Amino acid sequence: MEFSCAKTDLLGATQIVSRGIPSTTAEPMLLNVFATLADGCLTLLATDNRITIQNRFQVQQARPGRMAVSGHLLLEVLQAIQTSRSDSVTLDCQSGWKVSLVSADARYSLSGFDPDDFPIVPAFEGQTQFSLPGDLLKEMIRKVVVVTSGSMGGMQTYEEVLFEAKDGELTLVATDSVRLAIRSESLEGRSLPELNFLIPSHALIEASRILKGDEEINWDVSEDQAAIRSGTTELRARLSDKTFPNFRMILPKSQSRNLRVNTREFRDSLKGVIPLAREIKDKVYIEFESDRLIISSTSIELGEARREMEVSLEGEPIKLAFNGKYLLDFLSVIDTETFRWGMTSATYPATLTPDSDGSTYTYILMPITH
Repeated sequence: MEFSCAKTDLLGATQIVSRGIPSTTAEPMLLNVFATLADGCLTLLATDNRITIQNRFQVQQARPGRMAVSGHLLLEVLQAIQTSRSDSVTLDCQSGWKVSLVSADARYSLSGFDPDDFPIVPAFEGQTQFSLPGDLLKEMIRKVVVVTSGSMGGMQTYEEVLFEAKDGELTLVATDSVRLAIRSESLEGRSLPELNFLIPSHALIEASRILKGDEEINWDVSEDQAAIRSGTTELRARLSDKTFPNFRMILPKSQSRNLRVNTREFRDSLKGVIPLAREIKDKVYIEFESDRLIISSTSIELGEARREMEVSLEGEPIKLAFNGKYLLDFLSVIDTETFRWGMTSATYPATLTPDSDGSTYTYILMPITH
């Protein structure tokens, strides 16, 4: 195969698909980018057997064909030639899978691999199609995957996000069995079929990184796969057949203690005590009094930290312990000046929601009881 194109176009496409390359693998071929050139269209593809990412764009074709080349090496080379004197790059894959890459004064000869050894990724067409606004989808993903990213986990770990749609309302739900994040949005006026599937959170995280917020995101779903497409990029993921917990049974129907908290002030206070809580798994104590919050942490080795802030509590005072990092995770994805905090006891889940009319984001967090 041989083609020429703008070096920025080839770099951009390689950056996108390289997110599908696994960090470690027992299958060396998965460390490669697979390229196909036909009818002036170059398709780059990478997979880790969990997700597959591909990108297509037009090039000046000299000779069609296929090749496989180290993805990370190709990415480094393309980044290096951005300073060359030419805006274009020519790539030529000869017999023996030798890859020549030239951009003015920059010349590289890379060792490629037989593309027949690359895992076959068959064409895919699902049974259910729908589309979503890119900015909304990215925001919803960010607010739910916060409970699956870097979680210490509970008794059972869930690596999937529930994707549910009914009566024109879309709901995304994620949990790590210690906390639960729910984001819903009414999409009246948009054709949205009934949906209920589990998609790996890893796939949604990567999708939110590579898909553009100002574009429509098209979905194609079958019984065991989902393809997420935007512009020239497609991300495909296998769906899970696990059973997701009945999250509506977990939601507290009411809380005996409620308060409104200033987001920035609480975040600053919490960050102030976290350094002394790291040795005790980020455990912080919060005393909810009628007119103030007292946030503290105690470490036998490091000492004590204490911060106070004014609040107005509805209900009886109580002292609870929480994972401070999990509280910071919630604060990192809300943008309201204040948030509402409801709780009942040390054995009952607390509810945190942004303080806005018609808030559709709920974060459930269990207090620490030991």
